[in-house]
Amino acid sequence: MLRFIFWLLLIIPAAFADVYSYKGQDVYLQKLEDDRYLNDKGHVVGISDNFFIKLDTEIAVILEKYDLLLVKTYSNNLYKVRPKFKTDVLMLIEKVDADSLTQYAYPNFIKKIQAR
Repeated sequence: MLRFIFWLLLIIPAAFADVYSYKGQDVYLQKLEDDRYLNDKGHVVGISDNFFIKLDTEIAVILEKYDLLLVKTYSNNLYKVRPKFKTDVLMLIEKVDADSLTQYAYPNFIKKIQAR
C-alpha cells in the first residue's frame, strides 16, 4: 500500500506539469502563477526571465540566432542571457539547449520566493 501511495505522489504531480528537457533529462514543473512553479520535489520555485548557457561557439552566433541579449559573461564560455522579446522562457531554453552549438542551457531558478 505504501508503495502505491509513493507512486501516486510521484505520478500525479508529473501528469499536471509542464515538462522541459535539460541535458537530456525531463524536468517537471507545474505552473502556479506568473513565474512560480511547483517542482517534482514539492518545492515552489520561480523562474527568472534570464537563463544560463554554455557554448561551443562564439556568443554572438547564439545571441543573433535566438534574439537574446547578453546579461553577464562568466568564464569558460558560460553566459547569462535573456530574450529580447517576451516569450515562453522554458520553451526557448529547451530550443537553445537542443542546439548543437550549445553544451547546455538551463533556467535561472529563484529558490527564495517572497510572499505577495
